[in-house]
Amino acid sequence: AETWRLEGTPGALTARCGDARHRIDAVARESRGSVRAVVDGRPLAARVATDGARSWWLSDGAEIVVDDLRLSSAARAAAPAAGALHAPMHGRVTQVAAAQGARVEAGALLLVMEAMKMEHRLHAPFAGTVASVHARIGDQVGARQLLVEVAP
Repeated sequence: AETWRLEGTPGALTARCGDARHRIDAVARESRGSVRAVVDGRPLAARVATDGARSWWLSDGAEIVVDDLRLSSAARAAAPAAGALHAPMHGRVTQVAAAQGARVEAGALLLVMEAMKMEHRLHAPFAGTVASVHARIGDQVGARQLLVEVAP
Protein backbone atom coordinates (compact mmCIF):
# COMPACT_ATOMS: atom_id res chain seq x y z
CA ALA A 1 0.00 0.00 0.00
CA GLU A 2 1.18 3.49 -0.82
CA THR A 3 0.12 6.70 0.86
CA TRP A 4 -0.52 9.61 -1.51
CA ARG A 5 -1.22 13.16 -0.41
CA LEU A 6 -3.61 15.35 -2.38
CA GLU A 7 -3.35 19.13 -2.18
CA GLY A 8 -5.32 21.84 -3.90
CA THR A 9 -8.93 22.04 -5.01
CA PRO A 10 -11.03 19.64 -7.15
CA GLY A 11 -10.31 21.93 -10.11
CA ALA A 12 -6.51 21.70 -9.68
CA LEU A 13 -4.91 19.00 -7.50
CA THR A 14 -1.39 17.75 -7.00
CA ALA A 15 -0.96 14.12 -5.90
CA ARG A 16 2.36 13.22 -4.23
CA CYS A 17 3.94 10.02 -2.94
CA GLY A 18 7.66 10.21 -2.22
CA ASP A 19 9.30 11.58 -5.37
CA ALA A 20 6.31 10.73 -7.59
CA ARG A 21 3.99 13.59 -8.48
CA HIS A 22 0.88 13.87 -10.67
CA ARG A 23 -1.20 16.85 -11.72
CA ILE A 24 -4.99 16.29 -11.61
CA ASP A 25 -7.17 18.93 -13.28
CA ALA A 26 -10.85 19.44 -14.03
CA VAL A 27 -12.24 16.81 -11.63
CA ALA A 28 -15.98 16.56 -12.29
CA ARG A 29 -18.58 14.09 -11.05
CA GLU A 30 -20.70 13.01 -14.02
CA SER A 31 -23.09 10.90 -11.96
CA ARG A 32 -23.26 9.32 -8.51
CA GLY A 33 -20.80 6.60 -9.56
CA SER A 34 -18.80 8.27 -12.33
CA VAL A 35 -16.00 10.86 -12.32
CA ARG A 36 -13.93 12.45 -15.09
CA ALA A 37 -10.62 14.29 -14.73
CA VAL A 38 -7.45 15.19 -16.61
CA VAL A 39 -4.39 13.46 -15.10
CA ASP A 40 -0.99 14.67 -16.32
CA GLY A 41 -2.70 16.06 -19.40
CA ARG A 42 -4.61 12.84 -20.25
CA PRO A 43 -8.39 12.57 -19.94
CA LEU A 44 -9.47 9.87 -17.49
CA ALA A 45 -12.84 8.39 -16.51
CA ALA A 46 -13.37 6.40 -13.31
CA ARG A 47 -16.17 4.45 -11.62
CA VAL A 48 -16.52 5.41 -7.95
CA ALA A 49 -18.23 3.79 -4.96
CA THR A 50 -18.27 5.56 -1.60
CA ASP A 51 -18.93 4.39 1.95
CA GLY A 52 -18.44 7.11 4.55
CA ALA A 53 -14.92 8.55 4.31
CA ARG A 54 -13.69 5.63 2.16
CA SER A 55 -14.13 5.32 -1.59
CA TRP A 56 -13.07 2.85 -4.27
CA TRP A 57 -12.01 4.13 -7.71
CA LEU A 58 -11.70 1.91 -10.81
CA SER A 59 -10.20 3.16 -14.08
CA ASP A 60 -8.54 1.29 -16.95
CA GLY A 61 -8.26 -1.87 -14.82
CA ALA A 62 -6.52 -0.13 -11.92
CA GLU A 63 -8.29 0.12 -8.55
CA ILE A 64 -7.44 2.39 -5.64
CA VAL A 65 -8.92 2.79 -2.18
CA VAL A 66 -9.15 6.38 -0.93
CA ASP A 67 -9.52 7.37 2.72
CA ASP A 68 -10.59 11.01 3.14
CA LEU A 69 -8.60 12.02 6.20
CA ARG A 70 -10.22 15.44 6.30
CA LEU A 71 -12.99 13.71 8.26
CA SER A 72 -10.55 12.33 10.87
CA SER A 73 -10.41 13.95 14.26
CA ALA A 74 -7.20 15.75 15.25
CA ALA A 75 -6.52 13.22 18.04
CA ARG A 76 -6.94 10.27 15.68
CA ALA A 77 -4.68 11.87 13.06
CA ALA A 78 -2.02 12.61 15.69
CA ALA A 79 -1.82 9.05 17.01
CA PRO A 80 -3.27 6.52 14.58
CA ALA A 81 -3.51 2.97 15.89
CA ALA A 82 -3.17 0.25 13.26
CA GLY A 83 -5.67 -2.05 14.96
CA ALA A 84 -8.26 0.59 15.88
CA LEU A 85 -11.55 0.16 14.02
CA HIS A 86 -13.82 3.20 13.88
CA ALA A 87 -17.41 3.64 12.77
CA PRO A 88 -17.48 4.76 9.12
CA MET A 89 -20.55 6.93 9.86
CA HIS A 90 -23.34 7.42 12.40
CA GLY A 91 -25.36 4.25 12.87
CA ARG A 92 -26.52 1.39 15.09
CA VAL A 93 -24.53 -1.71 16.05
CA THR A 94 -26.43 -4.83 14.96
CA GLN A 95 -23.87 -7.57 15.65
CA VAL A 96 -20.72 -7.95 17.74
CA ALA A 97 -18.72 -11.00 16.66
CA ALA A 98 -15.60 -10.21 18.69
CA ALA A 99 -14.90 -10.78 22.36
CA GLN A 100 -12.11 -9.16 24.33
CA GLY A 101 -9.11 -11.48 24.52
CA ALA A 102 -10.17 -13.61 21.53
CA ARG A 103 -7.62 -14.51 18.83
CA VAL A 104 -8.70 -13.47 15.34
CA GLU A 105 -7.35 -14.05 11.86
CA ALA A 106 -6.83 -11.22 9.37
CA GLY A 107 -10.16 -10.38 7.75
CA ALA A 108 -12.29 -11.95 10.50
CA LEU A 109 -15.66 -10.27 11.01
CA LEU A 110 -15.59 -8.26 14.25
CA LEU A 111 -18.65 -6.03 14.19
CA VAL A 112 -21.62 -5.16 11.99
CA MET A 113 -23.43 -1.84 12.05
CA GLU A 114 -26.34 -0.40 10.13
CA ALA A 115 -26.29 3.12 8.76
CA MET A 116 -28.45 4.76 6.11
CA LYS A 117 -30.23 1.42 5.45
CA MET A 118 -26.87 -0.19 4.63
CA GLU A 119 -24.91 -2.84 6.50
CA HIS A 120 -21.28 -2.00 7.30
CA ARG A 121 -19.00 -4.89 8.28
CA LEU A 122 -15.81 -4.21 10.21
CA HIS A 123 -13.07 -6.81 9.77
CA ALA A 124 -9.78 -7.48 11.56
CA PRO A 125 -6.99 -5.62 9.72
CA PHE A 126 -4.47 -8.33 10.69
CA ALA A 127 -4.21 -11.50 12.78
CA GLY A 128 -4.03 -10.76 16.48
CA THR A 129 -5.95 -10.50 19.73
CA VAL A 130 -9.05 -8.39 20.34
CA ALA A 131 -7.71 -5.86 22.85
CA SER A 132 -11.07 -4.21 23.55
CA VAL A 133 -14.63 -3.92 22.32
CA HIS A 134 -16.22 -0.50 22.83
CA ALA A 135 -19.74 -1.21 21.52
CA ARG A 136 -22.69 -3.51 22.22
CA ILE A 137 -25.61 -4.64 20.07
CA GLY A 138 -28.15 -1.84 19.86
CA ASP A 139 -25.68 0.98 20.60
CA GLN A 140 -26.04 4.15 18.56
CA VAL A 141 -22.54 5.19 17.52
CA GLY A 142 -21.15 8.36 16.00
CA ALA A 143 -18.97 8.70 12.92
CA ARG A 144 -15.33 7.91 13.65
CA GLN A 145 -16.18 6.52 17.10
CA LEU A 146 -13.75 3.80 18.24
CA LEU A 147 -15.56 0.43 18.20
CA VAL A 148 -12.95 -2.35 18.39
CA GLU A 149 -9.19 -2.52 18.96
CA VAL A 150 -7.02 -5.40 17.72
CA ALA A 151 -3.44 -5.92 18.94
CA PRO A 152 -0.89 -7.92 16.91
